[in-house]
Amino acid sequence: MTALKEIYNNINNGKKYGDIVKNVKYPFFWTVLIADEKYIYWRYFGESANDNTMDALAWILKNIFKLTPEEFIKKYECREV
Repeated sequence: MTALKEIYNNINNGKKYGDIVKNVKYPFFWTVLIADEKYIYWRYFGESANDNTMDALAWILKNIFKLTPEEFIKKYECREV
């Protein structure tokens, strides 16, 4: 399975991607990518949503996060919602 397909399957199976904000009094998980049946929601120096398609996900990773799917998986943690 490709990294892009892995991310797409994960967010469409109810998982989310993000990282832990540690430089605060109470660390918390900051979600950067999540999806529902219609949209992929992203948060990275702003936030928005795109149609829930694999092409849209590839566009988000390349143009918003400036990462390849492989780099995205290494940078962000995947968690159950």
